[in-house]
Amino acid sequence: MNKYNFLIHNLLFIGFLLGCVSSSRADVDIVGKWNGKWVSEARGQSGPLVATFSKNEKGTIQAIFEGRFFKIFPFRFVVPLTIKEQKSDTLVLIGSMDAGDLFGKFDYIIEAKSETVEVKYSSERDHGVFSVTRETVKEKDKERRRRKRRREEAKGSKNGN
Repeated sequence: MNKYNFLIHNLLFIGFLLGCVSSSRADVDIVGKWNGKWVSEARGQSGPLVATFSKNEKGTIQAIFEGRFFKIFPFRFVVPLTIKEQKSDTLVLIGSMDAGDLFGKFDYIIEAKSETVEVKYSSERDHGVFSVTRETVKEKDKERRRRKRRREEAKGSKNGN
């Protein structure tokens, strides 16, 4: 084998290896708005949840979890996240945040797939799961129509209709 063929074979082999390595990385894009619910396994409570994931220019991922306790008390937790593991179809993240003296420190383990995210949370006083799915265009349109209908109904009741 001459030097030219040897070089071509080595370049092809290196390209093959790089392709294998890059294809083993997760293709999961977690950025965006996700909707679902939270369930406290310790207390048996549950409620609606919106999870918004963002990534800054440095690649750091942040989660904002918004929901309600007892249907009326809102909560909003901002959690910085670190990538723990990347598989072909799954992204695993970890994070923690301090919710003050009343609730304490929460630790999060997040397993994200292309259409679902499951968040296991734990603290000294509570543990449970957030389960969310990606918000679709259809769901966004449905929500917009619902809000518009509420506004129109509110206007109608103000005008004496």
